[in-house]
Amino acid sequence: MIQWKQYLPIAALILIALMLLVNLITQQWSMISWLALTLAVASFAIYCWLERKTVRQWISTRSFRYGSNTVALIMIVLGILGLVNFIAGRHNFRWDTTQAKLFSLSPQSKKLVKSLNHELHVKAFFRPSYQQPIRDLLEEYANQSKRFRYEIIDPDVNPDQVKRYQIENYETLVLEYGNKIEKITKATEPDITNALIRVMQEGEKKVYFTTMHGEPELDDEERGGLHHAKTKLIAENYQVATIFLAEHQQIPDDCSVLMIVGPKKDLLPNEYQLIEQYLNRAGRLMVLLNPDQPDLRALLSSWGFEIGDNTVIDISPMGQLFGAGYAAPLVTSYPEHEITRDFNLMTLFHLVRSVTPVNQPRAGITVSSLAQTSNFPNSWGETRLTSRVKFDEGQDLKGPVSIAAAAEKEVKLQVQGSDNDTTAAVRKARVVVFGDSDFITNGFFQFQGNGDLFLNAVNWLAEQGELIAIRPKQAEDNRISLTTQQSLLIFWLGVVFLPLSILIIGVVIYVHRK
Repeated sequence: MIQWKQYLPIAALILIALMLLVNLITQQWSMISWLALTLAVASFAIYCWLERKTVRQWISTRSFRYGSNTVALIMIVLGILGLVNFIAGRHNFRWDTTQAKLFSLSPQSKKLVKSLNHELHVKAFFRPSYQQPIRDLLEEYANQSKRFRYEIIDPDVNPDQVKRYQIENYETLVLEYGNKIEKITKATEPDITNALIRVMQEGEKKVYFTTMHGEPELDDEERGGLHHAKTKLIAENYQVATIFLAEHQQIPDDCSVLMIVGPKKDLLPNEYQLIEQYLNRAGRLMVLLNPDQPDLRALLSSWGFEIGDNTVIDISPMGQLFGAGYAAPLVTSYPEHEITRDFNLMTLFHLVRSVTPVNQPRAGITVSSLAQTSNFPNSWGETRLTSRVKFDEGQDLKGPVSIAAAAEKEVKLQVQGSDNDTTAAVRKARVVVFGDSDFITNGFFQFQGNGDLFLNAVNWLAEQGELIAIRPKQAEDNRISLTTQQSLLIFWLGVVFLPLSILIIGVVIYVHRK
C-alpha cells in the first residue's frame, strides 16, 4: 500500500503528458485525451486523500505559499496572454507607422475591393525571393473583402500555369474577374488598383475635350499641358478624345462627359446650342474657367452658377507656407457633396475666379458649392487686381469665396428598348464648374489633392461612384545620400568603436572586481 501510492503523482504527470501529446498530434480533444485527463486527476486526488496528513503539512509550509503564489501569477499572465491572443485571432488590427502609409491601402483601393460583386482571383507569378512584398500587399487587399482571393506562384516550378496564362515576364500579376482577365507587370498599389478598375468595369466611358478655343493640349507634356490629366483618366478606364463642336450636328451619343478646359475664345452660338441640347438629353458637362477669359455665363447662369468678374485673393499664412502667392489660394474647405465626401487633401488653384451657387436656381435644379477659400479678411474676390491688393467694400466679394460648384437636374427621356418600344425614363443632367483650369495642368495636377478632386468630379459626372475617393500615392524616395567619408565614419562608429568600447568597459569592470 505504502509503496504503490508513491507512484500516483508520477502516474498523473505521465497521463497529463500523454494527453498533451495526443492533443498535439490530433489537434483536437479526443476520447483518449479526456480519459488520460480523468485518470490523471483521479490519481492525484487519490494520492492527496491517502497522504492527506503529509499534504496538509506541505501546504502549511512557507515554500508552498511562495510556490503557489508564483504558480497563480504565472496562470494569470498566461490567462491574459490567452485572452489577448483570442481577441487578436478574431479581430485584425494593423498599424502603419510610416509617413507615407506605405503599408496601407488608399481609400479608393479599399472602396473598390469592398464593391466586388463576385470573386476576384489574382495570380502573382513571382520567384521565391521576391514573393514576400507582393504577398504583404495582396494580403492588404484580401483583408478588405472575402471575395478578393490571391495565389503566389513560382513560375519556374509551375510551367503549366505559365503556359496557361501566357506569362512572358517574372513579376506578372493576372487578375480574373468573371470572364475578364487583366495582366500587369508592375506590382505597386496604383497599378493593381487601376487594373482592378479596368477588370471590374463593363466597357469604357468616353470623355471629350473641346478644342479650337485656345484650350490646352491633351498630349502636351509641358507645364501648361494636360498630359497628366489625360493619363490618369485613361488609367481609370476612360477613353479620351477631342471634339470641335462646330463640326458636329450634335454631341456624340457616346459622350459620357464633355470637358471645356480654359477656353481663351468664346464658343460660337451654335456650339452653345449643341451643349444646351446635350444637357437636355441628360448630358454631363465640366467647365474650367479662368479670370479675364470667356466665362460662358450665357450657358452657366441658367444652371444656377454665378460667375464672378474677379480674381480670388488669399492672404492667409497657410498658403504662404507652401510658397503660394496671394492669387493662388490654398483650399482646405469642401462643403458636403458626393464629390468631396471624406476629401481631406489640400488643393491649390492658381489665378481663380469665384463660382457661386445662386440662392434660387431654376425649378428642378439643385446647385451647391464644392470648394471654398478661407474666411474674410484673409480672402476675398478682387475685382481690380493690381500689384497691391486690398479689399474694397461694395466692390469686392467677401470670403469665404466659392471657387467650384456642381449642379444637377432630373430630365425625362424616351428610351428605346430592345424590342423597339419606347419607355419613359428619368436621368440626371449634371454640370460641374471650376473657376480655374490651371489646377489640372501638368504643373499643378500632382500637387496634394488637385488630381483627386478633378478625377472625383469626372467620376461623379460619369456616375462612377465607386471611384470617388483618395487615390493611392507612389512611395516617396527618402534615401540618404552619403559620401564615402561619411559612410566610413558611420561604419567605424557604429560597427567598431561602440561595441569595442562596451567590451573594454566590461573587461575593466570584471578585472577590477576580481
